[in-house]
Amino acid sequence: MMPGCFFCGDESGDLHEASTFMIDRRVRECALEIQDTVLLAELSAGDLISQEAKYHTTCLINLYNRTRKHVLKTEEER
Repeated sequence: MMPGCFFCGDESGDLHEASTFMIDRRVRECALEIQDTVLLAELSAGDLISQEAKYHTTCLINLYNRTRKHVLKTEEER
């Protein structure tokens, strides 16, 4: 696993270690919802905990926000 952020790869800043399956599950749900093939490919290597994934809080929040916007847009189109 790369030493930097799981999402952006940057090693600088305050990195948090993925320590719950709840984070892993939500990241997977988000990646599937927005069809982020790069993120899905990285997740195929195993769960975030076993990969010892680290992340910036802002990168995780950005993923959640991208997903929320995608869901809202999809609902509007129905």
